[in-house]
Amino acid sequence: MRLAILFLICLFAFGHSQAQEKQPNSKSEKIVILKGRVLASVISFTTGAGIGPSYESFIFVVEMEDKIKRESFSPVKILYKYFTPDGSLKDEFFDYTKFYELKVTRDIERDESVKSISYVKNVDEDGKELPPRFTLRFSESSPIDSLGSDLVLPCYILSQDDYHVSK
Repeated sequence: MRLAILFLICLFAFGHSQAQEKQPNSKSEKIVILKGRVLASVISFTTGAGIGPSYESFIFVVEMEDKIKRESFSPVKILYKYFTPDGSLKDEFFDYTKFYELKVTRDIERDESVKSISYVKNVDEDGKELPPRFTLRFSESSPIDSLGSDLVLPCYILSQDDYHVSK
């Protein structure tokens, strides 16, 4: 009986947390299309807690053309959200020569500097602090020197299958 009650409590808590997750159709979350290239993946040692979505991060360079036909580039942080183990991004996705269109929503609470996304604290088995570990893996043929460490990257959420190769 106690197990059944505990199970129902867990089920309610899980359902309640899922209901509170932001939905892109709310007024504060407008879906936008970003066009550009994958600059770097962010190496992560975890993808999720096993309940709810898993996440992968990467830096995406948004390419825009202004009225004078000059190109400008703006790097952003993308959190890719997926729900199934086979939903993770494949290695061939991280190719700077591919031009993508991403259907994303803005998440201002997860904006992050290049410096903080580029390094993770590192400790040994005794808890002794080690030098931080570099976590960016730049796409082949990408312009590595295009990021300043103090630059704050606006964050966008990309859901599974909400992208395609353009051009």
